[in-house]
Amino acid sequence: YWSRFPEIEKLFGSRGSFFTADFKSGSFEANPPFCPQLVKRMLQRMEHLLEEADKHHRPLQFVVIVPTWRGRQAADAAETWEQLNRSSFKKGYLELQK
Repeated sequence: YWSRFPEIEKLFGSRGSFFTADFKSGSFEANPPFCPQLVKRMLQRMEHLLEEADKHHRPLQFVVIVPTWRGRQAADAAETWEQLNRSSFKKGYLELQK
């Protein structure tokens, strides 16, 4: 797994920072801390990686697990949710009910 604090979490098997990892192909699950700024940064990184994979005809996918930020949540959280939802790479969406 990749983590936010790889220096500490390497003892538990962290492969380093997600933001510096070189994902070329494969299928990965992302369950980041539910911080809108971090999720927005993650989305930007994923879109770059997916564009590169498309350009080189390599299969790459990410399954992203985040809360559904809508309605009464803070504006930056709602904006981040909309960015995720509008991504040209989004293939599906599943919302679990409480």
